[in-house]
Amino acid sequence: MKAPLIAECHANFECRLADDALVEKYNFFIFEVVRAHVAPSPKHPETIHYTGDGVFMVVGKIISRRAQFWPKYL
Repeated sequence: MKAPLIAECHANFECRLADDALVEKYNFFIFEVVRAHVAPSPKHPETIHYTGDGVFMVVGKIISRRAQFWPKYL
């Protein structure tokens, strides 16, 4: 069976439950990513991040410093 993917998302992750020992005490699940699906475009999507306290930030400006890195570190 294939996992359902959300077409509007840049990335989808298929996970399996790895550990549920902390569920009863902390309502905390640990999952393992078993497969990742990444949309081919846009290459650098604009993303929104919740920073807490009702505040969000939008990320999307690309700053390349590629020329300053040694090829072996890319």
